[in-house]
Amino acid sequence: MQISSALKILEDHNLPSNIVQHVLKVARICSFIADYYPEVNRRNLICAAILHDLFKLSPNDHSKEIFDFLNNILEPQLANIAYKHDFDAIVDSTLQPFTLEEKILSYADKRVRHDQIVTLKERFEDFKLRYNSDAEDPEWVIKAKKAYLELEKDLFDSIDIESSDIKEENLKDL
Repeated sequence: MQISSALKILEDHNLPSNIVQHVLKVARICSFIADYYPEVNRRNLICAAILHDLFKLSPNDHSKEIFDFLNNILEPQLANIAYKHDFDAIVDSTLQPFTLEEKILSYADKRVRHDQIVTLKERFEDFKLRYNSDAEDPEWVIKAKKAYLELEKDLFDSIDIESSDIKEENLKDL
């Protein structure tokens, strides 16, 4: 799939602007990180990032819905990348991101709260406020936070930038 096709699908679904802004920021972060990984299938990564929250407003599992949608339009590689972006996928042995594209998308998605670039710590604090403000983090949240911090370390240990370099002024347009 071409990036222009992914953008057209996004446009055709008439999503609220906040979701569109979110996915486009995630795609720009994916593009930024991909600049340092020549082995990444950049086009697939960016297309999956653009489409990963296409069904965010669905009452069903939006990750599963994008997986089914992309498989139905004969884009199985995109389907696998987009499917594994869900917050808790990283602690589910059947859904963990394994490919570099899956890891980058899952990580980039956690670095964007709404349309703002945040740290992983800030994103997990936001998650707690929105979904579990009166209680301790459940065990899976603690595991997910640890796994995302390890993923961040793994992604940035082998390239010539730091996670703190992910900021608006460093991102290019798609």
